[in-house]
Amino acid sequence: MCGDTRMAYAVVLTLDEQLSREVTDTWHSFETASIGKTPGQLNEPPHITFAISRGASPATLWSAVRDVAFANAELKLLPFGVFTGDRHVVYLNAVLSEGLGRSHRDLYRRLTQDNVATDPLYAPGNVLFHCTIAVEVEPARLAEAVTLLSGRETSHSGCAVTVDLWEFFPVQLLHRREISCSSPTQ
Repeated sequence: MCGDTRMAYAVVLTLDEQLSREVTDTWHSFETASIGKTPGQLNEPPHITFAISRGASPATLWSAVRDVAFANAELKLLPFGVFTGDRHVVYLNAVLSEGLGRSHRDLYRRLTQDNVATDPLYAPGNVLFHCTIAVEVEPARLAEAVTLLSGRETSHSGCAVTVDLWEFFPVQLLHRREISCSSPTQ
């Protein structure tokens, strides 16, 4: 059997209107230049992935999300980075508030208690929070991608506004919970 055929789920943070606009404007510049594929072309909104699980029960995942307090959902998007490979992934670095960092750790603590297998790349201590700009960027186009990103404002501050549970690919929203920028919610 080739590849992992189990259903995949992601817990993601969606971004406020201003941050979303900044990200979609950047996506548009990549789309216009035909550099890679943007998450927008894959019908995803601007987001930051908190956790990925293959084969877990969506009900168990969502129960864990519901039990986590999300306080101070502020974040910043900073200059870009690249995950290298045969084709590259270009992203903006995401710096989460202390409250969102705590929410992430609490979510993983709960998932561990529930014996939910998760992608270790998103676990506390391993994760590099990011907002993807483009995937499948050909190595020959990387310099052009860097030039496009270098001409943009260097940082953007805002908030996460929802925590979602997605099934993918293609992305299908299963559950959504609104969160507040500065006060805890349950």
